[in-house]
Amino acid sequence: MINAFWWRHGGNMRYGLHWMSWEKLSVHKKFGAMGFKDLTSFNVDMLGKQGWKFQTHLSILVTRLFKARYFPNCDFIRARIGHNPSYVWRSIFSAKVVVKRGARWRIGSGENIPILGAPWLRDGKCLSTNGPLTVPLAHVNSSAFNDQPTKTWKAPLIFSLWCRMIN
Repeated sequence: MINAFWWRHGGNMRYGLHWMSWEKLSVHKKFGAMGFKDLTSFNVDMLGKQGWKFQTHLSILVTRLFKARYFPNCDFIRARIGHNPSYVWRSIFSAKVVVKRGARWRIGSGENIPILGAPWLRDGKCLSTNGPLTVPLAHVNSSAFNDQPTKTWKAPLIFSLWCRMIN
């Protein structure tokens, strides 16, 4: 199909010569090739974009519909494939790895951001959900470590907790 698109001549459906392989054509322009897109990667990126909208645009009708059907009790990042998923949901769900790779929380007040298991650290990593203090912190949000009036972190509290976690 790709060959037909790029090498079809006029309306008579005759095909020209294929001067280069697709592998060479799809190499980026800065490396001397044509820079054609890898359609599989492009498709996954577009599906990931829809997943990102599921994560960030909660009031849009399509997000509300998918959330009601596939992840009513959590966000898109923590959603499961579920029983008897549609083709569209399976496709968007398969691109969740793209969303996870690029997902970062902006702390703000921190009221909706759990301390454990959410990618809110600077390098996009999560605090582990395994360890001695995970039970008491299971339902704690990052607002507990944030002083809202001064918009600063409660450093002594964080350090004391961190010392307990690594010991």
